[in-house]
Formats: sequence, structure tokens, C-alpha cells
Amino acid sequence: MALICEHCDQMIVGNAYRVTSEEDGIILLDMIVCSICAMEAKQLQLHTEVVDAAPKIPASTSAIN
Repeated sequence: MALICEHCDQMIVGNAYRVTSEEDGIILLDMIVCSICAMEAKQLQLHTEVVDAAPKIPASTSAIN
């Protein structure tokens, strides 16, 4: 499943980033964006962090025969 940037609506290729902004304990912004939009957010001094968007596959607990 492809991720879509919540800011520019383009498919995210490479890393996805979470951009957040909070004031007085109230979350004002919480978006998953592409690397280009993340760079713009950093220039605006918004908090950005890489999101691990890889699908989670649980480890098997039984041995394969």
C-alpha cells in the first residue's frame, strides 16, 4: 500500500515523515508527509520525525517443518 503525502497529495517515495505542532498541550498539526514537504516544515521550524512505514509482519512462533 502506497502512502500519500497529506500536504501535497503525491505518493511518498522513500521516507515518510510525521510533522507535528503543539501549543499549550494542544496538538495543532499532525500529518504524514513526503521528504520535500518535511524539508519545508523544518524551514518553518516545525517538529519532524521519520516514520517507519514498513508493514509489520509478526515473527512466527512455530517452527516450519
